[in-house]
Amino acid sequence: RHVTLGLFQGETRKTGSDLNRIQQELLELDSSNNWELVFDSTTINARNGLRLPYSDKASMVVANPEDKARIKAGLMSKTSAYKKRVKEDRPSKAIGTISFKFDKDPQTGQSRLVSAEWVADTMTHSIAEWISMGTCRRDPNAVCELTPWQLGQDVLNMLPTKPGEKFLYAEGEEDGEGGHWVTHKPFPQVRCYERSVPDFQRSFDEALDDEREALNEEQETEIVNSIVGDWVSITDEQAVWRAITISQFDGKVPDSWWGYGTRVRPAEVVYIKSKGKVIIDGTAKTVEALLRALKTFTKPDNNAIMPIYDVNRMSA
Repeated sequence: RHVTLGLFQGETRKTGSDLNRIQQELLELDSSNNWELVFDSTTINARNGLRLPYSDKASMVVANPEDKARIKAGLMSKTSAYKKRVKEDRPSKAIGTISFKFDKDPQTGQSRLVSAEWVADTMTHSIAEWISMGTCRRDPNAVCELTPWQLGQDVLNMLPTKPGEKFLYAEGEEDGEGGHWVTHKPFPQVRCYERSVPDFQRSFDEALDDEREALNEEQETEIVNSIVGDWVSITDEQAVWRAITISQFDGKVPDSWWGYGTRVRPAEVVYIKSKGKVIIDGTAKTVEALLRALKTFTKPDNNAIMPIYDVNRMSA
């Protein structure tokens, strides 16, 4: 995705190019249609699957019209409303197949495109054949050997780095934005986000719904219950989400349970718009689930403060 964005942005900067014209047309339709959103980050997120050709998508929507009105008016959170699963009626469709051919430029040694040719259209294959070709499942009795692969320098040059950082071909950092030589890394429970409070609230509610749905399918009931919560404070500059009290202790009177480790602090997510930071707090498993949701629309913190190495052993 980073390489695609790099190539598209480079070509878009050329006045009069096809991509420059297409970008302008997209932005005229909606100001959010930049390449970063056209090429959605969910395509490289391991928690999201790829639909087969001609398969529809089912999503959870608020069932009661009255609840929808209350959510729109800010009187009710989306997470607390009853939802039902519906088809979106927008199945993916097979358009065709394009064959690309590449070789090495004898002068520069760089890869170059030789040809791009349509070799099939929608009618070339039946729907059943398109579905069969679209699956990524492999026969367990005839597993083919994976092709050796590593990042080339031309690709590495397009991946995000900070001044002075160098890429390695092996180890990487989380979120797919690493693979470079560093001595410190960001604190994982701090994330970056640079849009409005309402945008954060909406994106978080949708991502958390998807995370709860995935956990329900995995029968992780305890974790699901720990990330059920609501917005306890929303202003123009800050939003605070907190898990419900029952996630701390499921009894009525906790007095006799003090000191036995049966109660846990409720999870909390705070977004501070002026700082562009999201802070997550809670138990390890709960934070892990919340981070999976937040990683779909936020970025790692831009302040690397956690040393990768054991500082005490280094100084000994």
